[in-house]
Amino acid sequence: MNKKRHQLLGLLAKEYAKGKFYEGNILDVIVMISTIVKNLNITYDEFIIMSEELLSKNEIEYFGNDNNFDQPALFIKSDGITAFANKKYLKIDNEQYRENIKFWAQLILPVLSFIIAAIALFLNIITQTEVEKVKSSQKFENLK
Repeated sequence: MNKKRHQLLGLLAKEYAKGKFYEGNILDVIVMISTIVKNLNITYDEFIIMSEELLSKNEIEYFGNDNNFDQPALFIKSDGITAFANKKYLKIDNEQYRENIKFWAQLILPVLSFIIAAIALFLNIITQTEVEKVKSSQKFENLK
């Protein structure tokens, strides 16, 4: 979901940059929600869930019906541009990935160590038993 958030910020930042370059008005920097859903290849429900965090962190804002506009649209704010430039949501994904690897490594390594130690102990016991058998057979042959 964080990769999609980053892509959403990228889409909005691109439109913002175009609008600023041409010194347009607010209509030049907004992106329709239908365009976002189509470009990100997500459902409307996924869009709502994904955008809520961005809205709550004041990184994007709705431009909609209250502005006498037919379709709801979004535009990026300065916090969103900063989050996109710093790859905030990609870094969060990478950190979660590292934490998952760390968790599984901390879980698996001790188990593997125990298994290896148990196999080594088992092999040592078998070797000792074989050595004892050879010694006892040699003693038996020496007594004859």
